[in-house]
Amino acid sequence: MFTSIAQDDFAKIMKGLLVLILIVVFGVVAAETQLNKLTHQHEFAQSFYVMRDHTGRYSSYLFGNGISVRAVYPIAQIVNNKEFIVLIDGRQISLPTQVNVDSKEIQELLELWRGQFINEAIHTKEILQKYITEFCRDLAEYIKQFR
Repeated sequence: MFTSIAQDDFAKIMKGLLVLILIVVFGVVAAETQLNKLTHQHEFAQSFYVMRDHTGRYSSYLFGNGISVRAVYPIAQIVNNKEFIVLIDGRQISLPTQVNVDSKEIQELLELWRGQFINEAIHTKEILQKYITEFCRDLAEYIKQFR
């Protein structure tokens, strides 16, 4: 039923759509310019813009339609640096701003593990030194035998 479209046909279709969009934009600009001349509202024509004011409100305009959106919505507040209050759907959730954790037991356990690791590392080093010494001695003997 449907087959894939050739690359050059696809390019022609895309060029046609681009030309159509440009014609629509130029038509809207021309119509708005004429309307502005009749009503004396604006001295210029614009097809789109995006603006942000100092209060955090974003305004956009596209082909005569405008929309305005606030960027900042108050959803939480900090009271006396002790609690953080979050307001969600009319409900209030209080969170502490400072959490105290006693990590003495964890620190002691980590120090114990550190000591065990160091002891194992020293023991492994001594064993490796013995193996390397024996290997070098055996290697020297093998080299003497085959000369």
